[in-house]
Amino acid sequence: MNVHAKRPLRPETVTTGPIQGSRKVYAEVAPGIRVPFREIALSKESGEPPVRVYDASGPYTDSSFTPDLAAGLPPARTWLAHRANIETYEGRAQAGRQRQRLGRRPRSAVPGQPPAAARHRRRSGHAI
Repeated sequence: MNVHAKRPLRPETVTTGPIQGSRKVYAEVAPGIRVPFREIALSKESGEPPVRVYDASGPYTDSSFTPDLAAGLPPARTWLAHRANIETYEGRAQAGRQRQRLGRRPRSAVPGQPPAAARHRRRSGHAI
């Protein structure tokens, strides 16, 4: 019989901090909307500026972010709650336990008013 040590369901620590050879920068594409990029330094001999690529690493590589593993990540798209054609609903019972713990409810389009991102950008004057 094999005996396995029980591990905690949640990690006790998480790797954070900058990624060597690059730095995280943000481009503000609209008021209050920042898109993360990573500037990767090239060799000094090349004489080229850093290469800028989209950064999908999340908040963990941001030096100003302090994770709270018990609380989870903060909501990323709080601006969605202010849209007139979006409503919240109960959701599935199984998935609802975690959302309930985090105080979040799923969102959906109001019937007859589909959320069109392009329409919202045009109306707000943002060109994302």
